[in-house]
Amino acid sequence: MLEPELYQSELSPYREFSESEFEGHPPPCSIENLVPLLFEELRHINNPVMKAFYFHHEILRIKPFSNSNDLIARMGKNWILMFYLFPPIFIHDINDYESYLRSKYLSFIHLTKNQNRLAFATQHFFDLEWRRLEFSVGKLTRSIHDLVENPVSKAVGLSQVL
Repeated sequence: MLEPELYQSELSPYREFSESEFEGHPPPCSIENLVPLLFEELRHINNPVMKAFYFHHEILRIKPFSNSNDLIARMGKNWILMFYLFPPIFIHDINDYESYLRSKYLSFIHLTKNQNRLAFATQHFFDLEWRRLEFSVGKLTRSIHDLVENPVSKAVGLSQVL
């Protein structure tokens, strides 16, 4: 991610180039205010799932770094979820990935036109994240159920791998 030396220099850790307004990202001059504001807002969100989804969405929207914003947003979201003992969320196939790209794009476009109004497009992004979480919980539940139902066969299989 970011190198510690970067913070010690006079360089800004945030992107310094403008994104296309069409993409819905704020200009570089506002990033230094938006990132601390995001973390302040997160402190007031009590629901850990919503906190994770909001972090993900806002890092993508603000796009504070020159690159790896998607990776940082997903890692942060999953870290928040796992901190609260939820399973991480993964995009599980190409259709899910395309849906993810479409939903974030539509959400940013909507927010560009209707600043500070989370509406249908943003809700769609959150709904898809919720479905991914349900998928992960279901997969984890089935794995635990399989282990409980067949502990000896699973242990034998494990000993063969080791």
